[in-house]
Amino acid sequence: MLGYIFAYIYTKEKKFLEVAIQTSDYFINRLPKDNIPFYDFDDPNIPNVEKDTSAATIAAAALIKIHKYGFKSSQNTIYKETAENILESLIGNHLTPINKEDFRPFGILTDSCYNRNIKLATNNELIWGSYYFLESLCELTNIVNII
Repeated sequence: MLGYIFAYIYTKEKKFLEVAIQTSDYFINRLPKDNIPFYDFDDPNIPNVEKDTSAATIAAAALIKIHKYGFKSSQNTIYKETAENILESLIGNHLTPINKEDFRPFGILTDSCYNRNIKLATNNELIWGSYYFLESLCELTNIVNII
């Protein structure tokens, strides 16, 4: 999603925007109620599998860019609204401290999943999740324009 919207922004080739929208629509339609995707939409053990907050942040960044740089229509608001819902869910459920016994510093994004298939960094903190989380918040609040 993010790569295609970047490609559109830099080249203005409509095909990149079309693919960004198609993949974004697919993503939005597969999101669970809490707006945080599972590590794999097609795992047969859903809902008893890991979530991936880093995927959520990358998707939020893409959705915000589609809203800002894509097309202008009434449908375009769904991308911004979904990004806001993702970020709200992350803030409410996936930032430290998670509970009263959590003594980690404030604001660490938890529950990212790097590679469940080889059991590497599941339910973890991943730096790119934190980066895209911050980028998305900055873009939504117009503190920083990333592009």
